[in-house]
Amino acid sequence: MKLSLGFIAAIVLLTSCKQYEKAPSGMRYIITHVSENEKNIQHGEFVKFNVEYKLKSNDSILRSTYDTLPLYFPVDSLQLGSYTLTEIFLQCKKGDKIEFLVNIDSLVAMNKMRLNDVFKSKDIIIGRAEIIEVFKTSEFINADLRKELEIQQKKRYKN
Repeated sequence: MKLSLGFIAAIVLLTSCKQYEKAPSGMRYIITHVSENEKNIQHGEFVKFNVEYKLKSNDSILRSTYDTLPLYFPVDSLQLGSYTLTEIFLQCKKGDKIEFLVNIDSLVAMNKMRLNDVFKSKDIIIGRAEIIEVFKTSEFINADLRKELEIQQKKRYKN
């Protein structure tokens, strides 16, 4: 009985651990696919997404678009960054949720950032994102952006 309880506890512990994958740059991430019916984002498409960045050391939010205007990004092989969220967009689908980890020391080593009072050695930026929509052309983005701006304007007037 003790052996089987221990075995069950070990299974629960292992399945509850997050298994991060590594992007070519070394950035760790997890993609949670919400729908299997959607197809992966393709080169030439445009992505509408929300993103949030937090520092692990003090759980402070560095930036978030979840309560503001979402971001729009053209998916182009020349613009897919290294050690950024955009690096893994081609593996994502509409509705997907992404968690990613960015090591401050790696950003410093890549000359993408310098250590300072906020970004300290050995700290990690914890990111989360959600793919809201995928557009085929920029014309669809313009119409969607107008709708988003109206929503933001209504939110401001309510407050």
